[in-house]
Amino acid sequence: MNNLPVARTLRNVVLAACILIFACASSASPLSSRGFLIPPSGALEYREGVVIAKPKAAARDSVGVAERGEGLVLRARYDRLGGLRVIQLAAGDTVPAAIARLMSTGRYEFVEPDYVRKTQATVPNDKNFGSQWGLKNSGANGGIAGADINAEAGWDIQKTAPDVVVGMLDSGALLTHEDLSANLWKNPNPGTTVSLASVDSSTGAADTVSETDSANGLNGLTKSGTPSDDEGHGTLTSGVVGAVGNNTLGISGVAWQVQLMELAFLDKTGSGSISNELPCI
Repeated sequence: MNNLPVARTLRNVVLAACILIFACASSASPLSSRGFLIPPSGALEYREGVVIAKPKAAARDSVGVAERGEGLVLRARYDRLGGLRVIQLAAGDTVPAAIARLMSTGRYEFVEPDYVRKTQATVPNDKNFGSQWGLKNSGANGGIAGADINAEAGWDIQKTAPDVVVGMLDSGALLTHEDLSANLWKNPNPGTTVSLASVDSSTGAADTVSETDSANGLNGLTKSGTPSDDEGHGTLTSGVVGAVGNNTLGISGVAWQVQLMELAFLDKTGSGSISNELPCI
């Protein structure tokens, strides 16, 4: 059997699980075409005094000079994301006014608020596989039998993906969890500080974002480098994707063996902004 299509299939199943988690934990809005999570109130919450902007390709070399001339401060720049910028506004400037003004310059593909993402799911205490209707739906409790991802049929073909690394952008994970610890990605060189945003070459300004690699991932919120979960949502989603299977404990992940790279940007209230998320990406 050619294992490559099987490996791709498992990757797709894991990705589908991640998409399902994202969809179930968020709400849609006509104002959030870029896929932002909306708080339960329905309001689009964002941080004051900060905007996220992506310059047009032709303006990337000159945009920094123009921004400084307008009293803006570059907090971080991500060249791997097309020069995406986190910009600090001048005192008294408002986010809506800044977006309208900056977009009118013609320098940017888009300028948007630093939206706040929030979890909208709670951690279940049911540890029985029978309750995981997304993997196997027996029709119990009013469900529709067979309305699942056919996980058992997939596991007959392949149930592990030990070489696949899945980046979990969430609140981190309980790193000592009995159903997760064996599947956590292990950093081959933990403890090193890495720069995740570029220095503005025109000024040499040290508005960079640095992180300390931990054994298992990054903490984009506290910069501590340890992606420990103190909210619970990241532990839940990590379990859905990659809880160790067939070990008589807890639940079964879509992949029984996989590498979960924990990338924490949500705080203990389940909240985190895009600028917290960018270093994780």
